[in-house]
Parts: sequence; C-alpha cells; structure tokens
Amino acid sequence: MFVQSAARLAAAEHSGGIDEFVQSLERGIHGAVTAQEMILKHVFDSLAPQLQQAVCALSFSDVPLYRAEILKLLTECLAMEEATAASTLRQLKTRGLAQSVGGDRVRIHDAVRTLGKTRSNEMPERRAQAQKVLAEIILQSLQERRDFARIVFWAKLLSALNHLEPLIELMGEEIFHEMGVIPEVSSALEQALASGVLNPVQQFWAYDGLIFAAFKHGVREQTDKVAEWFSASERVIEQFGLSPTHRHRLWMKRMRFAAARGDKDSMMSALEQVSRDMPDRKDYRRVLAYNTAAAFFL
Repeated sequence: MFVQSAARLAAAEHSGGIDEFVQSLERGIHGAVTAQEMILKHVFDSLAPQLQQAVCALSFSDVPLYRAEILKLLTECLAMEEATAASTLRQLKTRGLAQSVGGDRVRIHDAVRTLGKTRSNEMPERRAQAQKVLAEIILQSLQERRDFARIVFWAKLLSALNHLEPLIELMGEEIFHEMGVIPEVSSALEQALASGVLNPVQQFWAYDGLIFAAFKHGVREQTDKVAEWFSASERVIEQFGLSPTHRHRLWMKRMRFAAARGDKDSMMSALEQVSRDMPDRKDYRRVLAYNTAAAFFL
C-alpha cells in the first residue's frame, strides 16, 4: 500500500521522478497526503505528549545515537530527569518507533523521522535546541573516535545552526569536499554573507571557501557566480584594508580562475600580482609554484 501510494504521487506530482518525490517528502513540501502519512499521523497523535516530544527531538539525528547520547539529548532538550528519559526510550523501542542499530545504538524509525521533523518545524525554538545539543554530542564523539557519517552530520548541523567559523575553516580541507555536504555548507555561507552578520575577515574567508568549493566541484558551470564572489572579495580587501595574506590568496585563485576560462592574459596578470604580494618565504613560494603549474595545465 505504501509503495503504491508513493508511486501514484510520484507520477501525479513529479512526472514519475522518484528522486524528486523523495526529496519533497524529506523537506515536507509534497502536495498530497500519502497513505503512510495518514497511518503514522494516527499513531503519532495517539502518543502521550512526552513521547511525541521525544520523537521530535530524536528525529533530527541523521545517525544512530548511543544510549548515553540519547539520554543527554532528552534531558537537555526536554528537561527530563535521566530516569524519565530512560523510560521514554524504552517505550519508544517497545512501540517500534525506535530501532536498535548494531546492538548498542538507537535511531528513530525512518518512517517516523519525517513526521517528527515536520512537527518540530512548527516549534523553531525547540528544533534549534535539539540541533544545538546534537552538535555538541556529535563533536564530543568525534573527539573520541572518527566516524565519517558523523562528520557529515556535524557539518549539516553547523550549517543549520549558522555556526560558520568551523565550516569556513573546513572548506579549505580536501577531505571535507569528499563528504557530500558542500551544497549545504555553501548555502549556509551564502546566506550568512547576504545577512551581513559576518565581519570583514569572516566575509573574506567565506568567499574564499565558496570559490575553493567551486574549483573542486565545477567552476566552469558557475562562472558568473564565481566572478561575483571574486569581485566582492576584492571589495572587502580594499574597503577594510585586509592584509597582504588575503590579497595574495585572492590573486592566486584569480590566476586559476582565468586559466579555467582560457584567459591567458588575465592569468599572467594575476600571476604578476600574486608574485608581488606574496611573502618571500619558501613555503609560500612552493604553494605558488604548485598553483602556477596547475593553472598552466587547466
């Protein structure tokens, strides 16, 4: 029944596109009610308010959580006593709303998570609190053990919370671009730049991160946007008198951008500029040599 309902809606609303239909469900923007939603809504509404709130809070976790992490989330978000939180978790598992994963971890059933998120969106303060506590939980766990899925989830949480400084720093790390979270991070940086909440140095590094991401993920497909970021970055440098370090970093990327567009004159002009601004140090010269070589082969 669930599959047939989804297939009918995909055909009616998304020209048969299952991927588009799934994305609309995850974002809560689909236009018709599915059979699954009707059943889940009935189940959800029959829960005690405390269990409903727990489902909503736990629905924001994209990864399974350890028992201690769940208790921390419930006690801090819902002001529960630890014993009450433990009882709540047991009830969720007994009702099949929470599932054990790998024996020692638990997650809300995927079918329930979308509904839990939708209900939480009606209470933005509680949603933000759940995301904040989850970000703290995930960061603490990453300090103890590396987990690829949790790194990805942490980046998404920081984007949702608009905690930009760690993201700006991570945008320059190669491994970060292999995790599949760049669209969310780039969107968060663009929104922050548009809101005017960043100081000049943060603005520069946000633009720098966006440009770096464009180089990694198809600069030729977004030439106009990248050109705007370069112009905005240069205005920040000139208007607020940022250091030569910022200037030479900008011109080094301008050199590669010109090369990607096949503009040899602009590339050579940028190379001359970065050579003047760059400190006379071996490590800096090594980076320039690498980027110059890369530009010539673009």
